[in-house]
This record gives sequence, C-alpha cells and structure tokens, in this order.
Amino acid sequence: MKKILFTIFLLNALVVGAQNTFETAFIEHLVNKGDYREAIYLVDKNNLKLKGAQADSVYYFKGWSHYSMMQLEQSAKALQKVSEQSVFYHKARFFAAYNTIHMGNYEQANAILQQTNSEQHLYKNLRTYQQSGIGLLNKDYTAAEKYLAATDSTLSPLYEPLKNLKLIKTELQQHKAKSPVLAGLMSAILPGSGKFYVGKKGQAISTFIGTVGLGLITWENYRKLGLANVKTIFFGSVFAANYVSNIYGSAVAAKVEENDYQNVMQNQILFNLHIPLRNIFE
Repeated sequence: MKKILFTIFLLNALVVGAQNTFETAFIEHLVNKGDYREAIYLVDKNNLKLKGAQADSVYYFKGWSHYSMMQLEQSAKALQKVSEQSVFYHKARFFAAYNTIHMGNYEQANAILQQTNSEQHLYKNLRTYQQSGIGLLNKDYTAAEKYLAATDSTLSPLYEPLKNLKLIKTELQQHKAKSPVLAGLMSAILPGSGKFYVGKKGQAISTFIGTVGLGLITWENYRKLGLANVKTIFFGSVFAANYVSNIYGSAVAAKVEENDYQNVMQNQILFNLHIPLRNIFE
C-alpha cells in the first residue's frame, strides 16, 4: 500500500512539474513574441506556485513584460524577486535599479544597487557607473565624481557612456540658472529685456515695441485730451495690463527655460545610464 501511495505521489509530482515547466516555457514564448499583456495575464491568472529556477524565470519574464510596456514600478517589484542563483539575476537587478531611477526614487535605486551581489569586474563597475548617474540626477556632484572616478573607463560597454556622463557633470556644474526675479526686474525697467535675458530675442523685440508703443499712445492722449478722457483711460489700462503681463511673462519664461534645461539634462543622463544595460544584457 505504501509503495502504491508513493508511486501516486511521485507521478503527481512529475505531472505538476511537467505542467509548470510547460507553462514557464509558454510564458517565455509569449514574452519573446512581444505578447507582454498575455504573459502577465497568464502569470497572474495561474498564480504559479513555483520554486527555484522556474520561479526566477517567471518573475523575470513578468518584470520584463512590465518593463517593455513602461510599467516601471510593477517591473521593478517583479525583477527584485529574481534570486541570486538565477541566470537572469544581474540583468534583473540592474534593470530594477534603472526603473527605480527613472521613477525618481534615487535612494531606493541606490539601495538596490548596493544590495546587488557580484564579484565580476564588469558588474562592479556597472554598479558604480549607475551610482554616478544617481549622483548627477540628485545634484550631488561630490558623489557623482566619486563614482565616476571609481568606474573603469577601459571597459568597452562603459567607455563612451562614461565619457558622456563626465561631460554632462561639467555642463551641469558650469550652468548658470536664469533667475525669474532678475528677469522680472529687468522687464520692469526696460520692457522685453527680461525675455532677451532668457534667450527669447524675438519675443523681447515684439514686447518692447508693443509696450513702448502703447506707452507713447497713452502719453499722447494724456497730453492732448487729459487724464479723465476715455481714450486716455482706455489706452492707459491696456498699457498697464501689457506692462504687468510683460514682467510676469518674463519671470515665467525664466522658470520655464530652466525647467526645460533640467529636463533635457535629466533625459540625457537617463539615456546614458540605459546604454550600457542594453549593450551588456540585450
């Protein structure tokens, strides 16, 4: 009787194992085809009770599917579940960190990198390289310099991106942000000069001509018709509104210009952080 029960148990285990292997292989097939939603649906629907390599594979395929659909938070959570024994371990860890960086969670991303175990020279340097990017995004130039200096520039996947990050660091440190207060003050003194200061020369000229023109018309009506005249009041009101909006617009333009600059630099850093990941893992 015991032998029969043991045989039944063994057969059941083999069937379940074969079924799980088939489902894992099918999930991989869906991911390779680009059917990411279907792969995620199959994982979540079956709630596969897997262990070891099969569990690692499923977590990886789920995380990679979310990543491919730019669902970065879900991707990072799944990829972090891949164990150190998996062939997908390093790719999963570094992409989990990159996803977290992309979401702006720099402290969490740094923690993921620090907890990534590797004795391989390439991965050690990939880690310090990613940490240098976190320093730049966080405006911590001391940390950025430390990690940039610690990264081996002779490694071919890191050579060009590392050079780019060093140039970006220099650019950011030398950058002089446009001051909204100064832009507004300049426009209050000379209409249009604030927009000229932030680099909008065409708007500066048109603003100067429009505001000064309205001011002259207002003055002419005041001189000829007096302060209480309807024309004087009308043109004076238009001039005042134009003058105030010019000051406000210049301050806003300076703020927008700085935000645009920072967004461009942030995208350049993220792009250069992604290049080595693509070159090494894809």
